[in-house]
Amino acid sequence: MVAYSAILAGNTIRISFRGVAFSCVLFMSALLNHSQKLFGFNLSLADLLLPISLVSLMILGTLRLRASYLSFFVSLSLVGLLSSAFLIPGITSYTMSLLSVLKGYIKIAVSFLFFSVGYSLNREWQGKVIQAYSRTAIGIGLIGVLLSISGSGFLREQFFYGSFRLRGLMSDLNYFSVIQASVLVYCIRNSKLRTFSKLVASSVLLLSIIASGSKTGLLTVGIYFAFLLFERIVASRQTVLLMTILCIVLILAVLLVPLVSSLFIVVLDSTTRVIPAFARVRFLFTDFSYAISEGGSSRDVAWGNAFYLIRLSPLFGTGFGTYSDVSSLVFGTRVIAHNTFLQMFAEWGIPLALTFFCYVFLVLVSVSRRMTNPDEVTLITRDIIIVFLVGSIGISLNNARMFWFFLGILTASAARPSREIQSRS
Repeated sequence: MVAYSAILAGNTIRISFRGVAFSCVLFMSALLNHSQKLFGFNLSLADLLLPISLVSLMILGTLRLRASYLSFFVSLSLVGLLSSAFLIPGITSYTMSLLSVLKGYIKIAVSFLFFSVGYSLNREWQGKVIQAYSRTAIGIGLIGVLLSISGSGFLREQFFYGSFRLRGLMSDLNYFSVIQASVLVYCIRNSKLRTFSKLVASSVLLLSIIASGSKTGLLTVGIYFAFLLFERIVASRQTVLLMTILCIVLILAVLLVPLVSSLFIVVLDSTTRVIPAFARVRFLFTDFSYAISEGGSSRDVAWGNAFYLIRLSPLFGTGFGTYSDVSSLVFGTRVIAHNTFLQMFAEWGIPLALTFFCYVFLVLVSVSRRMTNPDEVTLITRDIIIVFLVGSIGISLNNARMFWFFLGILTASAARPSREIQSRS
């Protein structure tokens, strides 16, 4: 352990660099729940602790990264910068903006640094940072729910978008809702939490997602719960029986829809009166196509634009910081893809984006197959990444620091020998 001793007022103060590093990483993970739009960036207080965490891990000698990951980042940097500077200006009338390219590159570079910190954490620290991240999100969600109910408070302007849609401490309420959905994983998978605590925390998270009015967040929760049900059925020794029961329930639900539809509408209307932001979410149940294409979403338009930009430069992408400018030039709108997969394929090009997503899929499969007796930290991290990938269908998380941080943690688990994982189960 690296330590430093100082004399102050006759007392010896011993400062542990290991403790400093741990505190920095811990607070950084908690502050992943914060971001604000400033100077064209979604800046977070976690960014202030990132360089300190990196330096602390370097001093401890625990900062590590595989050469293959660094090579991928260098390749991405070269392809992205060349595409931004030469390819896109050459095939369109777009004039390169050095400032825009620099901003775009800084975003991906910072994302890579968050990945590096996550990858460098040991098993003990991994569990602690997940706990700090999750408990902070639950606390923010609780404050938001209480403000929603009270209808007033000096924090309301900070916590709400448009005075009625909860966004917590995030600049975007969809990001907030997906973060809250990812913390549901912590509540469900954490065996140390008592049942009552799980119910209370999960209720707070679900209410905060509803209060955000985010259709993306609610769909993410629904798909993750479907994943949990499927996983439970597959793992059960009574798979046939459970599948039969599930089919019967679904058939009865379809048959009873005409009988309960009026009551369901009443419930939706009542919920909307209590939580006004739910007005946007209710279209998921009453008119799904409208929920996707209208109501402020226009995901179909954003996705269509992204497909065009992918076809425009399929091999090398649009590069860094050019997506919105080229979209504005071609379509008259600066809207991004609102889909992580499409955003990355458009910006990185098909080869690099496909390589990345294939590797993420292999990491998920690897840690899942090796956990015959699940290691809880790895299981929680795996599910957090699954939630982020599901949420990625409706928002662009390609530069989201929490996505890259937890991906680094999960990748480190996949790289660890299987006997070490099972010995800690």
